[in-house]
Amino acid sequence: MIDALAAPTGLRWTMAPFVGRDGGIGNVAAPPPDLFATDRLSDDDRLRLGHLTHAGRRAAFVAGRVMARWLVAPDEPVELTIAPGGCPMLPGRELRLGIAHSPTCIAAAVGPQRWVGIDLEPHRPVHPRLAARICRDDERPLLDRSGLAPDRSILLLWTLKEAVLKALGLGLRVSPTAVRLIEITENARTGRLDLPGLDPSAAPFEVASLLLPDHILSLAWRD
Repeated sequence: MIDALAAPTGLRWTMAPFVGRDGGIGNVAAPPPDLFATDRLSDDDRLRLGHLTHAGRRAAFVAGRVMARWLVAPDEPVELTIAPGGCPMLPGRELRLGIAHSPTCIAAAVGPQRWVGIDLEPHRPVHPRLAARICRDDERPLLDRSGLAPDRSILLLWTLKEAVLKALGLGLRVSPTAVRLIEITENARTGRLDLPGLDPSAAPFEVASLLLPDHILSLAWRD
């Protein structure tokens, strides 16, 4: 598997397409599992799956649970629960877990950091109203420095912010502008975000991104 994401030591991540086992990337040597191996679902998983009627959501749910358990411990049972805010948890393990999916791919990350989040978005045009909801005025000079086209830079910012908000267990229940990009490298591979709309005194999150031909993948973490 290819690892081109600047993840910190101890933070394992992987991404794979729903269809086929080729094309997976990550910093885990083994190939991804059969993403629809339902024997790796718990009784609680099966109960939650029974309430999902949309085929795409069912596929993403199963693939996310299978990928996450494989990433944590490929050869042993892994208890996975969902916190009230929707964040996946690993009871009894000093690890934090993130799961993300697009219509065609699944991604997961696990590490010993106190907060870990991951997000994945396919390339697509961004409506100006959505861009205004995501991007703060003080972030635009940093996005210009990334060297990316406008739509691509807004999608990058979206994945960075959603990865941070997922790590915090908040998701999009709060405005993306509550999180602020404060640093980004010219190649857009790494950066930092702080939390002016949530906890101005908190330490910034470190982030890393991977710009793929059809997706942008971002990781966020903080000790």
